[in-house]
Amino acid sequence: MDYDSLARLAPSLKRYENCDIIDVKPGIGLWSSKVHDLVKPRRHILIEEKKEFLPFLQPLLDQPGSRYQHMKNIHSSHIDSVNQVVTNGLLPEQEAYPEDDPRREQPNDTLLVLANLGKYSSYKLEYHIPVGVSHWGYLWGIQNLSLLRQYGQIRMLVWVNDEEKRMILPRCVANRTRRALQAEVWLEDIYEIAGTPGVKMMQQREDNLNMLSTVKVVKSMQERGVVTPERRKTELQQEAEAVIASGNEQQKTTTTFSETRFWSNELEQLQQAFSRGEFTRFENEARPDPSIPQKRTPRKTGKQSARKIQEREKLGRETQRYSRMRYLEHHLSAQNRRLAQMAEIVSAFDEMDPKDASSREAALGKLKSAHVRTRAKAELYLDDRKALLDDPPLLYWDRRHDEPLLVYADEFSPRQPLALLDLHPHPIEGLADLFRNKQSESSKTTDNDDGGNNEVKTENKNKSNDDPEMQDLFEFMLKHFFKYSRRPIRQVLGLLGDDAAEALIPECPSLLDPKKGSSKEDIDLKMMRVRMVRCEMLVEILQAWKKWPFRPDRKELLEKWAVLEQGMVSQDDYQTEKGKGMGKKGG
Repeated sequence: MDYDSLARLAPSLKRYENCDIIDVKPGIGLWSSKVHDLVKPRRHILIEEKKEFLPFLQPLLDQPGSRYQHMKNIHSSHIDSVNQVVTNGLLPEQEAYPEDDPRREQPNDTLLVLANLGKYSSYKLEYHIPVGVSHWGYLWGIQNLSLLRQYGQIRMLVWVNDEEKRMILPRCVANRTRRALQAEVWLEDIYEIAGTPGVKMMQQREDNLNMLSTVKVVKSMQERGVVTPERRKTELQQEAEAVIASGNEQQKTTTTFSETRFWSNELEQLQQAFSRGEFTRFENEARPDPSIPQKRTPRKTGKQSARKIQEREKLGRETQRYSRMRYLEHHLSAQNRRLAQMAEIVSAFDEMDPKDASSREAALGKLKSAHVRTRAKAELYLDDRKALLDDPPLLYWDRRHDEPLLVYADEFSPRQPLALLDLHPHPIEGLADLFRNKQSESSKTTDNDDGGNNEVKTENKNKSNDDPEMQDLFEFMLKHFFKYSRRPIRQVLGLLGDDAAEALIPECPSLLDPKKGSSKEDIDLKMMRVRMVRCEMLVEILQAWKKWPFRPDRKELLEKWAVLEQGMVSQDDYQTEKGKGMGKKGG
């Protein structure tokens, strides 16, 4: 795995030759030594506090002319350990830039951070972070809270548990949570160098969209001469290569819909067993001749004669296997009806004339009248398709240059699949500063993805010059907007106060730009859901809020949000709770 992943990274690591490397949790040092040999750093600082790994690292430290340095007396807080690298003078060649120097926002090709967090649980690392308890908060802290911040934007190569990558690199807009948006705030690019397709999640993208995305990437790889070893190709990459070779792209990327059916094999086996006469419908029913195919009798409804009822009672109850088969058949029929209705909804939107109000209302009406599950699935498909076709795509996953290399669990110790992520920081202008300076307060409360709170204290090292109201507003937007990710942005802006949507939306051009926010048919933002919001849109909302002369004052806002935080207003009722300041009911 080391050879293949480094071969993929080698072209982009050439500019890091003779750099400084800060290596967090190198373990036995196998990956670290491979990167070291490739970039030949002037200094390689190892931050490893576990004594059982020192015998493996010692040969690296003892080799002639070694450029490795093992940092001793490591602080219990991992971010403070990184700070020790600076305060101990271990980076003498690095130039520290003043706070207002624009070079702080530029990539620093003379410093590289390696981190191996795959062995550690997200919830057991000891650090003080502003973004919630996770590896991603820790990495955010290294870039934005530690003393490394003064050296510019620092690239990081990080090994994590394979499933944790989806927190910041979702492959479906339904899984684009607050944490993913936070990553987009401070990362210009996120590349998955190696990993696995992972287990199928309940919320996943339709197969034709995954194929469309993969075909695009594989074509780009072929044009650039990037080759993936056969054993490192995912199943989807192999399918995409076959589709390109056969010229069958149009058929494979055409709109199709599917349902997750883990029980399909079970139903097929039950139907075959019943037709072979291995079980009957009723418990006391005579077993039929196996040589004669079994036919099913339809269930009768309505009035039955006394003789028929007596005969039925003699047969006893339906057998467990027959009842299970009937249940799965009913479930299959219901799923097929939903998929057919979903296809009609998407077709209505595709054929709609965006300039014709009646046509738009007809399509929206067909969507609203659908079963709640069908509507949710249709909305997800429309969002996923737009997110993929936008330029640039909404999801960082769809911006990848290469398909990830396939890894196997037995390549790691302990045995588990890991993912290698290549993180390129470059915060969004305006938004990053608000987010960073918020952490200078003496204490801060952040929430987990499950809604719980964790008190996180930080040192007041720098005084904030930002407006506290704007800081609170941004924190609230990240924390609460994504609780209503399926709601239209017009509705959720009502959380900021009555008439907020009407006042703010006209001041946010990207929300109304079909290339960025609303789709061509979504003139009044009835279809743009919160999960489709981009970082620049949040910046525009903040700027529009500051200009709004009738905005609620900070005290009033905090009181309103406290009501929401305590769960006194439900997700379904928040729109109409004007007396509690939850805003108007939007379209």
